[in-house]
Amino acid sequence: MGEERERALLMKMAAMLSLLLSVVVADAYYSESDEAETLTYFVHCTDEVAIVAGPGKDTRDMNKLAFGSTLIYDNDVTEGPELTSRHIGRRQGMAVMDNFAGQNYYLLFTVIFEQHDKYQGTLQVQGTEIGHGPREISIVGGTGDFRGARGYSTFYLHTAIPYPIIKQSFHIYKSSFNYKPSMMQASE
Repeated sequence: MGEERERALLMKMAAMLSLLLSVVVADAYYSESDEAETLTYFVHCTDEVAIVAGPGKDTRDMNKLAFGSTLIYDNDVTEGPELTSRHIGRRQGMAVMDNFAGQNYYLLFTVIFEQHDKYQGTLQVQGTEIGHGPREISIVGGTGDFRGARGYSTFYLHTAIPYPIIKQSFHIYKSSFNYKPSMMQASE
């Protein structure tokens, strides 16, 4: 009976070591040293937003939103900070206030590249927006030229007047997606 327990313990240890090794290898695959493609654009947060107030609050004032409040948006994405800058695409998604203190939003959005010189497709981004200043959330996938993309997005408020303009960068690990610009055009 002692031999069986010892063998079972060794098997469990081997399984745990195998799991740990797979996590380390997966993490190394998308490491900071992996070459990344960086795309930087400006998101214009004009009035194209719907607000669903959280429980117990009936407000449409973005400064008075509470836990559970949801913003649904469809914003222009341009090459520069001016709305008249070259149109690149759209950022469509939602933000849910997921903190009782009212400081964090869970973001889930898609950037649709409609008129980009190099790429066609979408990037899916999700994560919790924490605090003020520069923020960072995960790129969790993509379609078209970005199929299977992984990386992270950084963004901050560029200006608030006359409406919020966000400067957003996408750092996409080249090993994570089919790095062949215009793949969609070639297949049409």
